[in-house]
Amino acid sequence: IIQVCSILTGDNETRELMGLVEAAQIFNFKKGLLITYDIEKTIDFKNIEIQMIPAWRWLLTKNLNYTSHGIKCAN
Repeated sequence: IIQVCSILTGDNETRELMGLVEAAQIFNFKKGLLITYDIEKTIDFKNIEIQMIPAWRWLLTKNLNYTSHGIKCAN
């Protein structure tokens, strides 16, 4: 599951994380990816591992054929 939020603030952080967690739970995923403007860290939120990564780094990642869950994408 991938969520995009340019800037996380106290006002929107819980909303953005809960949206990602709810989608992950629906599809029974244990991991999610949150693409941000400049945050890079991994957190555990509601038993879902959430990797936060800046958009520029995500765009330059060489493993674009894989999801955030390590599952190979269909070509």
